[in-house]
Parts: sequence; structure tokens; C-alpha cells
Amino acid sequence: MWDAEKESLVSWYFTTSWFYTQATMHFEDGNLISLEDVTGNENGITQVKAVIEFLPNGDLHNTSQYLMHGNWVAGHEIYYKEDPNAKVLFK
Repeated sequence: MWDAEKESLVSWYFTTSWFYTQATMHFEDGNLISLEDVTGNENGITQVKAVIEFLPNGDLHNTSQYLMHGNWVAGHEIYYKEDPNAKVLFK
């Protein structure tokens, strides 16, 4: 949702592992940047930064880093490709 005070999109993510995140998002150099503050993670992760790159062919490239015990460590890297045969069905 839009947070007028932060002038940013804000989201929350609640897990079944008893921790949650609150993210703010903005565009930078044509990429969508998400910075999540993490509360209650048992592995010492306090922030997650994700960069979503919109590729010319329509695919998405997502990379992340985790702030763990005060150090940034590499997270995951994912490529998303649209399935041309996929159909959205509403029940």
C-alpha cells in the first residue's frame, strides 16, 4: 500500500516461522528496489535487500542480499520467465 509519510510503497510479510518483514520499495536506475526490515529471525537476519531488474525480453531478474549479524551476505538469484501457455482462471 502507499505510505504517504514514507512516500513509498510498503508491504508486510508474515511467516509461519514466527518472524515478519516490513518492506519499502522504490525505483532506482530502472530497477525495483525492495528494502525489508526483518523482525524475529532466528538466523540473525535484520534486513533483506532485493533488486528486481526488468529485462528487455520481458523476463525479470531478481537478486537479494541479507544483512546477517551486521554483514551483508549474498542471498538468492532468480530469473522469472512468462509462460506463454499460462492462463489465469478465477473460480
